[in-house]
Amino acid sequence: MLLPIETTFKNIPVSDPIEDLIRREAAKLERFFAGITRCRVLIEKPYRHHRSGGPYVVRIELDVRGGDRHQQQPERSCSDRAN
Repeated sequence: MLLPIETTFKNIPVSDPIEDLIRREAAKLERFFAGITRCRVLIEKPYRHHRSGGPYVVRIELDVRGGDRHQQQPERSCSDRAN
């Protein structure tokens, strides 16, 4: 099954390479749980970002079959991924 993915870029230009990366990573999710019905990804560059850390915020929302809605984790900047 091909997972429907909605990608939104906020305050940054649309990037085909980033959209391709998102599709590849989302495909990996389907290997672990086939009940994902929709994936929404928001990539945002806040107007005011900290001097250190990543200037982008990425939020991923998943809808799953049989579930009410996704469970949202606290937002983390891209630099938090490395920690």
